Amino acid sequence: MARAYLALLILVFATGYALADNELPDEDLLEFLADWETEQGKWIDPEDLANIKELPTETEVQHEKNVQ
Repeated sequence: MARAYLALLILVFATGYALADNELPDEDLLEFLADWETEQGKWIDPEDLANIKELPTETEVQHEKNVQ
């Protein structure tokens, strides 16, 4: 979890540094940061993502059907 926050902070500071030099931030960086925002404009907390249980893969679902 701490790594996610550290990465996000580094990217935020990198963006600020780029803007301080009157350069536009890289398009890939902007797209990455946009992934952390919902369509309603709310930011997603990385800890919320860590608490989401992974969904089973299609192979796992098929295996469960075959076992039953």
